Amino acid sequence: MSHAQRNTSGHQNSAFERARFRSMRRMSQVTARHNVSFSTLTIMEFSIRPCDNPACTEGPPIAIDKVVNKKGPINIDLFEFAKTDKPRKKQDDLRLTRYDREDCLKEHGYSRSQIEEAAALIERKPAEKSPKTKISSFFKSKT
Repeated sequence: MSHAQRNTSGHQNSAFERARFRSMRRMSQVTARHNVSFSTLTIMEFSIRPCDNPACTEGPPIAIDKVVNKKGPINIDLFEFAKTDKPRKKQDDLRLTRYDREDCLKEHGYSRSQIEEAAALIERKPAEKSPKTKISSFFKSKT
């Protein structure tokens, strides 16, 4: 092997080693960026209001509104310990039926006619829905 060939292969190996080192350094930086921990949490309770969510196909759609109550800071370890006896809810258990949403709105002071107005807006046929339909003042937050 000539002197020129050795230098070239040595140069390629060092370039390869530098690239490998940079790649490993980037991977360690990415790993470091994903190492997050928390010591406390704050629980926020929100009021609800009717909205115009088109994903809701039956009954009145609801949205969260203003913060009603804040609890915290709470030690995360105590929180996790207290909730260990409760199994994690399945995704289907997180969906509210139209009756659940109606009950929530009643509990937050909305009248039957207001609830029916919200449901009627959503239950129209898709062809009747217009993306430019203005949201009535009914959907705006109560002050």
